[in-house]
Amino acid sequence: MANFAAKIVEIEMQLTDNSFLDALEMSFTIIFTIELSFNAFANWFRDFFFNGWNLFDTLVVSVSIIGAALPNVPGVSVLRLFRVFRVLRLFHRLSSLRIIINAVTASILPVANAFVVLLLITAIYAVLACMLFKSRDEVLFGKFSSALFSMFQVCTGDGWSTDVVRPMFGESGVVDGYVVLFFVSYILIGGYFLLNVVVAVLLDEFASAVDMEKRRLKEHQDTLSIRSSTYYLDPLLEFLSQYQTEKDLKEKIRVIFDILAGDDDKTLSYEKFLEGVYRLNFKATIAITQEDWEVLMEATPETSGKKEITWQEFEQIILAQLNEFACRQASLKQLDADEGTSAVILILKQLQLEVRKINQASVAQDEIRRQMRRLANRIALVETKFDSLLHGEIQNGGRTCFSSSSESEGDALDRVDENAILLAVEHNGKQRQLKDLMEEDEEEEDEEERGCA
Repeated sequence: MANFAAKIVEIEMQLTDNSFLDALEMSFTIIFTIELSFNAFANWFRDFFFNGWNLFDTLVVSVSIIGAALPNVPGVSVLRLFRVFRVLRLFHRLSSLRIIINAVTASILPVANAFVVLLLITAIYAVLACMLFKSRDEVLFGKFSSALFSMFQVCTGDGWSTDVVRPMFGESGVVDGYVVLFFVSYILIGGYFLLNVVVAVLLDEFASAVDMEKRRLKEHQDTLSIRSSTYYLDPLLEFLSQYQTEKDLKEKIRVIFDILAGDDDKTLSYEKFLEGVYRLNFKATIAITQEDWEVLMEATPETSGKKEITWQEFEQIILAQLNEFACRQASLKQLDADEGTSAVILILKQLQLEVRKINQASVAQDEIRRQMRRLANRIALVETKFDSLLHGEIQNGGRTCFSSSSESEGDALDRVDENAILLAVEHNGKQRQLKDLMEEDEEEEDEEERGCA
């Protein structure tokens, strides 16, 4: 912008001694060259040459260097005129101006199509005007080129009535109907309808450019937020991610638990975690709130709602957090990767999700098996009580009675039957659920075998 202002001053004042302005011009050329060099070094190769603004900067700087190095060569003075276009670099810096330029650039082809239609309509009317009005006005409609320019003048609305149409009414000035119909129809079609189509195309492309610029800024902000955001357990997870074997990882987790909970304590709570964090001596601070701790406890079903956890439960939580940490690190690498590497990272992330689903299904099966064993024990206990009600007798004053004085033998048997039925229904439900899971596992194995084949 300063270079453009200096050029305006030079032209306006018509100075005879331009030594100061020439020195200022050379300074701007050096500054632009250094800036372009840093830009090329930082974005070499593809990101630099596939950017239109970088190519424009390269052209302007190259012309400026040639003009400064070879001032006396014929034709260089014409090339130096390109230096005026440096002010267009301002459009690249300001987002509002960049939106307008992007809208105009994107609308070139649609607007060109609309102008082609307008040119065809104008050419048709120019041919008709030559055939109809050549005898009335040889200057305006004697040749096709003259008629085409006259119709363009009519389309712009510049003196079309006083300079073009009314002189053809003759000295009497009586309105000629078909002359009026000819030119008014052309103005309605070309001047109002087709020109408004061009404006509509520009507005549509401008709206699209605004939306695209907003999406680009949002993606840029999202990228920056992903790069700058850190999870509160990331320092701990980064340390644990450097494990060699599974045994090594679990040993590290146990050591971390002992440091956090204390050597003599077997459980870990939020308060103990806050105290133990300072004993880890990590460079990065682990800041965790009570709400974060509660969310952390929801990571596994075994710790949901608990205030204190054992080291086995702590291990399960950390393993789940390590999976999420690996996914976040892969996403960061994906931002800077090329298309091929990004696709590989995406596939790895999908595989990680599938492994997590398999692990969750395995945990669900183990839980169902535990519930089945518990249900079998309850059924066995009910059967024992049922047998005791049928055969066991409690002697009370020489009479046979049941444990409840207010409950008859039939009522007690009915109650036991109801409990047995409820347990049996629950047992059947667990069996069906387990059967469904086993069938799903068999289907997945069949699909894997077919894929390998």
